[in-house]
Amino acid sequence: MKEKIITIVSFIAIALSILTAYVLVMQIKNYQQSQGASFILEFNNELRNTNTSYSGLIATIESGQSVLKTNGGYFAEDGIDNYLTMWELLNNTFQNGLVSKSVI
Repeated sequence: MKEKIITIVSFIAIALSILTAYVLVMQIKNYQQSQGASFILEFNNELRNTNTSYSGLIATIESGQSVLKTNGGYFAEDGIDNYLTMWELLNNTFQNGLVSKSVI
């Protein structure tokens, strides 16, 4: 009888451990998704709403006008380099699994 009780208690302890591990994994996954979404929101804000806003550059590219000052555009190479670096950062972040495709 005592062995049966020990077996049942052991089984319950193992089941609770598995359930706890599952809950922790789900919480970590939700946290990562939340952090990824926060990153994308910050990325979008940086891209469009900061002092170094790239809205003008984006609009120029979309309109097909000249971009570089050397070609009659309004933008210097370093500004375009900074813009491309932001996209490279986003790609690296995605490639390293820090954000998912669904939030991009």
